Amino acid sequence: MENFALSQVLFQHYNEYLEKSFTNRFFKHSLIVKNIEKYLKNPYFSVFDSSLSVQEREIFAIKVGKGETKILLWSQMHGDEPTATQAIFDIFNFLSQNDELNFFREKIFENLSLYFVPMLNPDGAEKFKRTNALNIDLNRDALSSTSPESKFLKNLHAKIQPEICFNLHDQAKYYAVGKTKIPAAMSFLAPSFDEERNINENRAKAMKLIAKMSETLHKFIPQKISRYSDEYLPIAFGDFLQTSKSATILIESGFFHKDNEKQFIRKLNFVAILMSFDSIISKYFENEKIEKYFDIPLNKKEGIFDVILRNAKIQTEKEIFTADISFNKVETYDVENQCYTTKDVVANVGDLSNFGAYFDIDAKDFSPIFYENLELEKETSLLKTLIL
Repeated sequence: MENFALSQVLFQHYNEYLEKSFTNRFFKHSLIVKNIEKYLKNPYFSVFDSSLSVQEREIFAIKVGKGETKILLWSQMHGDEPTATQAIFDIFNFLSQNDELNFFREKIFENLSLYFVPMLNPDGAEKFKRTNALNIDLNRDALSSTSPESKFLKNLHAKIQPEICFNLHDQAKYYAVGKTKIPAAMSFLAPSFDEERNINENRAKAMKLIAKMSETLHKFIPQKISRYSDEYLPIAFGDFLQTSKSATILIESGFFHKDNEKQFIRKLNFVAILMSFDSIISKYFENEKIEKYFDIPLNKKEGIFDVILRNAKIQTEKEIFTADISFNKVETYDVENQCYTTKDVVANVGDLSNFGAYFDIDAKDFSPIFYENLELEKETSLLKTLIL
């Protein structure tokens, strides 16, 4: 089965491989442990290494396969970025099945040694926050390694000496694809290893593999893939490991319209990561041109809003003027009950013609809005009043 056909099958039959114990983003360490125990019953799976977090929750490195090519993947080093964690367990579920894709599983088991750290920051995940229990951002702790979680990842990398690393994250939903008004569903980065952003063998390999992954995903999300900024940050793990013998790839799970729990983005991770394994085994990616990596549009930060009212009439004491008004939904998390509430805030007022929105509304026929109701970043019921 050639590459395109395989990606189509994985995409179309994804629900057969979905790990159904994950239903939203608020899962905790206990669910990770339960699932790991389940998959360890499979002889192809084993615990390669483990350690403890600050609050003594166990961190696992799960090994799958026995091949010569070593690949290290870690997710949720930021506790509130769980999308790829779910996809990892979907991959575990896929690798545990017995169906017409056994030929692909056997290729993986025979050619690759995969090392997965599904949840590097279990203490942060428990509180659904970015940092660990010491309030340290693990992805800014590569050099000093103050945290036990960072020490574990660095020591694990040294033990494995992988050929390729995948650093799996989530990004905010307000990134646009380049100069477009399109939200970035997935973003990739081959991190820099120096200030000049030079390209060595490792970084070139990462760029080529990203180009191949982007080509695969383009079939399912055309024009929704972007490239993350490659500004050099030596304290970040991706930049730090790019100086080693490992080609390092950052994947940022973005956002898709009406996919608040990012379950479609989870599916894209599943397909992209598995297809990267296929490309690594077959060496398809080695023929890609580095230029294809740079053809992927850069992320535009804050290029998207939740709602834009175009051509709104705004009433001041002296006059009525016309402008665009954007709103964002700020989430407040209830971790114990695994839910969240939202509030609307006014994000910007003015000419927003260069920005996109998940909901783009022409407000030219709306009643005038009083200027004093447009205080930025303050909770407002204005949007509900106008729309409803």
